[in-house]
Amino acid sequence: SLELPIGIYLGMLILKEKITIEYLKIAGVILIGFLLLIVKSGIKISLASNFIIGVLLALGAALLWGVSTVLGKLFLNKEISPVIVTCIRGLTGAGFSLGLSLLVLPSVIIPFFDLEKFDWLKIGYLGVGVSAFGLLFYYQALKRLEIKKISLVYILQPVVATGLGVATGEVMLLSQWMGGVLVIIGIINLLKFKE
Repeated sequence: SLELPIGIYLGMLILKEKITIEYLKIAGVILIGFLLLIVKSGIKISLASNFIIGVLLALGAALLWGVSTVLGKLFLNKEISPVIVTCIRGLTGAGFSLGLSLLVLPSVIIPFFDLEKFDWLKIGYLGVGVSAFGLLFYYQALKRLEIKKISLVYILQPVVATGLGVATGEVMLLSQWMGGVLVIIGIINLLKFKE
């Protein structure tokens, strides 16, 4: 989730958001909790080409997401509706994805025919639930919060995902439970924090 510090840094650089020592303490608690939550069996670093390519792609995605948060905030600061920002982002993303799919047509079309009815429901959830409502909620929140706050609140996503994993039978380590608690405590303090 490198998009979080990248977004916070770009918010400071472009939007002139101020970072205080108190904020850094709260952010540190949240980030330590986040690391405890996501690291289950240690961090394995490999020099294999797939690992390096994966890391570079993840860094690229983090940079793109960090920039998208700042651009979204810039649009929202101009009083553009979160609904419009969500629609424009969705339509341009869909158009680009369709064009990209057409470039690699055979590898896209063949698995497409193997989808079952329940798979279509999952895809519908991704499109409507995540892309439409998730982004709309995100931009509604971004309109009301500074990037430095929304970026840290966004760390609740892995807490929720881990909780759903536990609900479906996944076993968490004590360190992961501690990490989830630290994230929640940190976010509560972040939302109460006044500068």
